[in-house]
Amino acid sequence: MPGEFLELLGSDDRDALMARGGRRRFDPGTRLIAEGLPGDEVFVLLEGRVRITGTTRDGREVVVRFGGPGEMLGELAVLDEQPRASSVEAIDPVEALAISAADFGSLLHSHPGIAFALLRTLAGRFRGADAARIEFAASQTLGRVAARLLELVHRYGQQAEDGAL
Repeated sequence: MPGEFLELLGSDDRDALMARGGRRRFDPGTRLIAEGLPGDEVFVLLEGRVRITGTTRDGREVVVRFGGPGEMLGELAVLDEQPRASSVEAIDPVEALAISAADFGSLLHSHPGIAFALLRTLAGRFRGADAARIEFAASQTLGRVAARLLELVHRYGQQAEDGAL
């Protein structure tokens, strides 16, 4: 995703963020964030990938998106003081920086560069969500699946020795 949070930070802001957070490791299958619980901290992924899911009204779990290094997770519940809107589970071994809600709020006030990076990150997510809704409305099921697979290849695919993704 363009504008991953960590890539948008200057060195001083990155250092301030790293100084306020604690590093945590999560094994594959471990839940970092649980839907419905209060937002007491944010995470910045340093290594590994996660799956972000939400639950429909009828109880089905739906994959919202995948996340990787450089992304911030859990910031919305901290910002609006509402329960978590989704769950986050480690797919790979994950290392993340965990920052308490209080420390994160303090960082946003004292480091405008961090606040601006967060705004740019959120704007990118909103644009992506709008594009997905447009694609969903304009495509049949097969087209939606193909578009999602293509998105995953572009985002997470790795080129093989023979040149194939």
